[in-house]
Amino acid sequence: MISKLILKFLLYNKIRTSLVVLSVFISSLFFISILGFGNAAKESIVNTLNRLSSDIILIIPLAIDNPLFLQRSLRTGLIGEAFRESDLKQISELPGVLGVYRTSGFDVTVSTRKEEFRLQVFAIEEEGVDLLFDTAELQEGRPILVSGNVFVGGGIADRYDMRVGDTIRINNRSFKIAGIFKKIGPNLFNIDNGIFLLNDDLVELADLDRNRVYSMVVKFDSSTDEETLRSRIHEILDRSRKIKDTDARDYSLLSGSAVSKQIGNLIDVLRYFFLVISGVSIFVSLINLTNNLYIFITEKYKQLATMKVLGGDSRFIYTMILGMSSAFIILGILPTILIVSTISLLNLPFILYATDIYISISLLILSILITSYFPSRAALSIQPAEALRYE
Repeated sequence: MISKLILKFLLYNKIRTSLVVLSVFISSLFFISILGFGNAAKESIVNTLNRLSSDIILIIPLAIDNPLFLQRSLRTGLIGEAFRESDLKQISELPGVLGVYRTSGFDVTVSTRKEEFRLQVFAIEEEGVDLLFDTAELQEGRPILVSGNVFVGGGIADRYDMRVGDTIRINNRSFKIAGIFKKIGPNLFNIDNGIFLLNDDLVELADLDRNRVYSMVVKFDSSTDEETLRSRIHEILDRSRKIKDTDARDYSLLSGSAVSKQIGNLIDVLRYFFLVISGVSIFVSLINLTNNLYIFITEKYKQLATMKVLGGDSRFIYTMILGMSSAFIILGILPTILIVSTISLLNLPFILYATDIYISISLLILSILITSYFPSRAALSIQPAEALRYE
């Protein structure tokens, strides 16, 4: 009997019912889409980053918090004292370390056929060039870097119309572009927006001290625990630089996992921002639903009073209002479930974790209870004697 009454009341004003259901549908689809596509985006980017430079640690004489802003930090931060030869030797002897290579970064003027710009180039010892190819593939050219040649990131190449075989000038010295990397997005070496050359070339180009260790890249075995290795490196460098307080460190250990963590945090911030917006839309749709239940009670004031006279107790009234609220919300969510199921069948980048499903179900139950509680109290407060005089 209750189900028939609920259906009858829902069909009493089809346009109003349709609008309420539509608002629930839009807000629920917005919420689920942010969860699903946000999770997929985060997992895809983080997995890609974990494959890129996953077994590499970059050691620089600069304390930075966010590896995503490495280039900017190198330009604006205070560079500490360079490392010692003994530091490099001790790190190379640590268990699991496959190689330690000198690296340098330097702000230079780059001139192409069409324009001139400033950029921080990245240099590495010839023995460590393969680390670049562990991170990215060449779009053009051969994976061989010799003196007088450079590799260029895909982003820089597109921006300044660079091609393999072109000659560019770095601080008035000519270099030939031997290869252009494919674009890969954020990574430890900032491949997309970098120019890479041999460390010996940069030493001569920037008049650096050949005997100093400006920075290092550590290649370690993938089976080695990164946290343990980082701890051992910290011990060596803290002792060498006489650092007793970790907050006083004037150097940083950066890795692919650090970049991955920062990217994940950034995606989470964006997700939470849009989830708040979707939460507001859900809240508005629930207010709309509650308001429509109040309108229904007002329009059906006499019928509800008659039900109470004929024996409809509080449980009956509450079940009916609860049923209407549930019907509005479930009818609005069903299309969302169908769309999500279709997306899953099409193997689109959409992921819902178990916690997301539990939270969604909890919000669904909470929404039904909240939207039905106050209208049901209004319905239960109807006095049959007063209803007879109601117009």
